[in-house]
Amino acid sequence: MPVPQCHHLAGRAGGEGVHTTYSLTCTTTTMSDPDKKPVSSDLAEKRKRLQEMRMKRMGPSARDTPPGTGSNASSPIGSETPKTETTSPVAAGNVSSITQREASRIIPKQVKLTMVTPEKLSWNVAPFEKAATYSKDVQTNHSGSIESSEPIRDGSPTSPLRRATILAAPPKKADFTTSEPEEHEEPEELSDAQKHNILTSSSFQQFFKTSSFIVERALAEADVIPPDMTDSTEAVFVRGATERLIRTQTFNDAHLPKKITKGCPVTAVDFDPSAHEYFLASYFKRSEGQSPLTDVEGQVIIWNMKMPRPYKILSAPCDVAKVMYSKYHRDLIIGGLYNGQVCIWDTRTQGTDPQTVTPRTMNGHNHPVFGMAVVGNVNVHSLVSVSSDGRVCTWSLQNMNAPTDSQVLYQMSDVGGVPLPEEIQATSLAFRDNETSKFYLGSETGALLSCTKTPSATEALDGHASPITALHCHPANPNQAGDDYSDLVLTSSMDWTCKLWQPNKSNKPLISFDEYTDYVYDVKWSPVHPGLFASVDGSGSLSLWNLLETMEMPVANVSASRKAASRLAWSNDGKSIVVGDAGGDITLWDNEVKPPQRADWAILGHKLSEINAVC
Repeated sequence: MPVPQCHHLAGRAGGEGVHTTYSLTCTTTTMSDPDKKPVSSDLAEKRKRLQEMRMKRMGPSARDTPPGTGSNASSPIGSETPKTETTSPVAAGNVSSITQREASRIIPKQVKLTMVTPEKLSWNVAPFEKAATYSKDVQTNHSGSIESSEPIRDGSPTSPLRRATILAAPPKKADFTTSEPEEHEEPEELSDAQKHNILTSSSFQQFFKTSSFIVERALAEADVIPPDMTDSTEAVFVRGATERLIRTQTFNDAHLPKKITKGCPVTAVDFDPSAHEYFLASYFKRSEGQSPLTDVEGQVIIWNMKMPRPYKILSAPCDVAKVMYSKYHRDLIIGGLYNGQVCIWDTRTQGTDPQTVTPRTMNGHNHPVFGMAVVGNVNVHSLVSVSSDGRVCTWSLQNMNAPTDSQVLYQMSDVGGVPLPEEIQATSLAFRDNETSKFYLGSETGALLSCTKTPSATEALDGHASPITALHCHPANPNQAGDDYSDLVLTSSMDWTCKLWQPNKSNKPLISFDEYTDYVYDVKWSPVHPGLFASVDGSGSLSLWNLLETMEMPVANVSASRKAASRLAWSNDGKSIVVGDAGGDITLWDNEVKPPQRADWAILGHKLSEINAVC
């Protein structure tokens, strides 16, 4: 039977003038089994802490008394020691002598413990009285299952009936939903007016145009059709030469509902300096019956090499004579017009009109602008333009309201033995790489003019018998420590020739390339190969020359068009050439040329030394 035990501890400790009264009350302990002693480690730990607290309260005098002795010692729990009646200060009414904080430290909190016994054990937990034991009698059969002398319940996973039930049951589908799905309302169908407003909005049209172009570009990249090697478009090349030209694409308005390029001569082409897939072209839209005093809306088209249709179409207030990308701003396109104005388009905008158009003033151009160049560096640069009346203007791209510098160039001509100044009728303009002051002009008289801006000076180099149609300076050597031939200048003319100049060493052309049967309209150096250049002529031929192999005839020649080929441009990597003709078509050519080597620059220098020695 349960044996209740209750003990009261009381004591007094203190020194001179100090008295402290304490009291301790223990809880009643109930034993469920009289044969077993309810000695617990937790209870012993509590009793030990109570004893230490009592010793601290009694002071130094109580520490000398051994525990368990004296009138204030507590009896062990569960012992048969009779009760000792001790009056507690609290029971006696001496409550003021102990604080509530001290009482909470001394009197333990009574915590009621409750044992929860599970009513039913699960099938995979063996009852306590029937715990499974394994001994040497347990054997393993051939199927890998464990045999035991104990009977196997049907609910056990090792039961044959349970395993057969599990195998026969269909697999359960995983249910990841935590709640019932919400019912979504059907979207309301738009009215015809709302659909029309969406389809005609500028944002939707811009989105549709951009996304459709991306899809078409991806399809064009995946669908690569090799050119027919037996076609007449393959270039004819000389013996021993490895260069070859193959036509891969034609750009015109055949894929457009409205004819915008047919019958319009191409006046200029230029590649994007930062993305070699894109190039632009300008077209001459004026018909033969229109008055030259009437301004006709000009046109510039941006093409992608992988797409047969235009990427973007830009408009101008007048026919465009020259167009080019800004060297240091790939988003800006600069155009020179036939009425003397200069305009700038920003391709980041959605409109087609130019964002900047120069006014027609006395200090600006009033004649067709045939030549333009961006000079300087990425931090400080300017635009230089020249018109057919010999006026050279310098512009700031941030402010095109008026030129920062304007001057008219003259050349001295002998009239009856008297030298008289004569206006230069300029047709083209070219600067050397990293040059801002000295430049070259082509004139209608056939003279190559070497000019300087400050001070203004002009030197005429006679060589052509007809107007110069184009000129181009040799690219600088990318190897800074190598030889530099940027002073080499190529010119094309209506006298059916191309000429190579080195004005720093001679006022006469070094070489004259005479293997042409019509006007030569354009000529360009390769941007990567030191001895390679291309030219186009009035017969529609595209010619490829390699000075490192031969200077007598082109290493490759192909009929690029049935009409006169007017302009050409190299891609930035030097692997492709675009050719525009008088009918408004542009053809793309891949040239299979041996990659340039570092030694090619030295070979070119050796050949030039031999030519200079002969001249």
